[in-house]
Amino acid sequence: MTLARSGTLNRPQATPAPRARSSSRVARSQEELYSLVIGESNRPRYLRKFAQFDRDGRTSAGWHWPAFFATFCWLLYRKSWSSAALYIFLPWVFLGFSTAIAIPFGPAAVAGVTLAIGLPLLLLPPLYADAAYYLLCRKRITAILRLAGKDPDTLRALLVGKGGTSRAAPILAVLLAIPLTAGTWAVVSVAADQNEPARVRAPQPDADGEVDRVQVTTQRTPRT
Repeated sequence: MTLARSGTLNRPQATPAPRARSSSRVARSQEELYSLVIGESNRPRYLRKFAQFDRDGRTSAGWHWPAFFATFCWLLYRKSWSSAALYIFLPWVFLGFSTAIAIPFGPAAVAGVTLAIGLPLLLLPPLYADAAYYLLCRKRITAILRLAGKDPDTLRALLVGKGGTSRAAPILAVLLAIPLTAGTWAVVSVAADQNEPARVRAPQPDADGEVDRVQVTTQRTPRT
């Protein structure tokens, strides 16, 4: 405590403890890493979510509208390549074959299979998109820190290059989604055609109102 020229006492300003300063630097450093790997698109939203996950020490469910309306496109846009591949290939192939198997059991079975597979595909991605992207960003940061070492320029370049977004994602999504959707529809259509029972046309009355009897014969292969 010191005496000012006016005669009043000047109280010394409190300085944060070393541990508090260290925690603050770590938080700022982590936020900078997140910012670089996220990119400019929608950065404030993801920073808020990531900070919440860091405070809680765990991820949690939420809601993500882009992942709801365009899951495959959003995964490609955020460079989540492996998740995009799993999302577009496995569920739709499984849906196609499961629906084909269910067709002989009637429309109710087809509707049940479609609902059982389609509903999780519709709801799970938007519920856990933020959590999945958070884990992906942390994984990228950890791998890049090991690779870049202490060189800040290399670290920044790798984070920006490996992270961020992909502008070619919408075009790639359309190019992949169209043939896969067509293939799934083809599998279901072929299975439905093969399992459809043969129909015999009923005899039609002639001009006099009489019905000609039509004898339906079945050709059998003689046994040898």
